[in-house]
Amino acid sequence: MKIYLRAPLIKNIKVDDLKKQYEWNNHTSYQFYTDSGLFVQRNNKLFKMNVIDVPVKHTETNGTTFCIDPSYYTQTEWASISVDHVMFHVYSYVFKVKNIDCVIEGKMTASNFQPTDMFFVPKSRKKGEHNVDSETFNSINEFLSFVM
Repeated sequence: MKIYLRAPLIKNIKVDDLKKQYEWNNHTSYQFYTDSGLFVQRNNKLFKMNVIDVPVKHTETNGTTFCIDPSYYTQTEWASISVDHVMFHVYSYVFKVKNIDCVIEGKMTASNFQPTDMFFVPKSRKKGEHNVDSETFNSINEFLSFVM
């Protein structure tokens, strides 16, 4: 499950300031798009991503509209991909905020990090069960107050 802002991506996110405010980690991955599906390489292992698609819901809280995407992936370790593919090198920062993780994905240039996506992942109580309540949206708004 991912929660997105309905508004356009905030382009001038000051990642260095967020790193001072929150516990965080980062990682890189390679995403491959082929005629036979989506593949991700992490830690020198290749995985085929199988999408379990669920309809997106929209909700508004304190004047901010959110898209809640309950879709999820399962992954299978894979040996190879098609020669015909498109590859993206994705650099991700994950910030720990109370009951959610904020993920900011982007690309690293020679001079800085350029965000391309931002979403929130509620921490699950049980595998696959996520709690999306007012506390979740309060945590998101708290994080956004440091971003904007």
